[in-house]
Amino acid sequence: MIERDFDVPFVADLALREKQIQQNYRPIMAVHKWFARRPGTLFRALILSEFLEGPLREKFYQGQSLRGVRVLDPFMGGGTTLVEANRVGCAVTGFDINPMAWWIVRQEIGGLDVEGYLTAARALRDALEAGKPVDAPTGSIAADSLAPQRVGDLMFPIAQQYANRVVIINDDDIRNAQRTLWDRLRIVAEPGGAAAFAALLSRKYVPHDGERTRASLEDRRL
Repeated sequence: MIERDFDVPFVADLALREKQIQQNYRPIMAVHKWFARRPGTLFRALILSEFLEGPLREKFYQGQSLRGVRVLDPFMGGGTTLVEANRVGCAVTGFDINPMAWWIVRQEIGGLDVEGYLTAARALRDALEAGKPVDAPTGSIAADSLAPQRVGDLMFPIAQQYANRVVIINDDDIRNAQRTLWDRLRIVAEPGGAAAFAALLSRKYVPHDGERTRASLEDRRL
């Protein structure tokens, strides 16, 4: 419990070092500035002290999986409490009246397309090792239109000029968009054509207030 196991000198030293290294290292909590943000090490220490037995100095550096524990933060702010609780295996629930807090926390702990990440990471690694763009492995139900092996010379400068944000969707998002278009509108869309609508339907792209959004259902290859 906190009253017995919380080690103030140990946590104070960790928190000081965390604040110092943020000049060079930015954890996921720093995806967006949040005023009066407390150190993540502090919240992790509080959680471990409350739910585990034994010296905090030992538990802090061990792998933890607090399944069955749910942490609620009714004023989640920048999400430090929820991120640290999630890291040690807790289920988390957060609330805040500020919509920016919701967006920040969503970006911090939202689901990751692991397959897409690994594909992009391998492509980047191979390009860096080769010193030039290289072909990357592709695979998707929309591979014919949305998964070129390499960014084209014509497409790249267009993307640089006009694309201000990129979101990643997966095959399940595309299938769900195709199914929704047919069930509700009786529109048959091929996978590449349903991609933009899939980003909206899955909320991987959330329009700003007042933003007018158009999702093309045509498969246009560049």
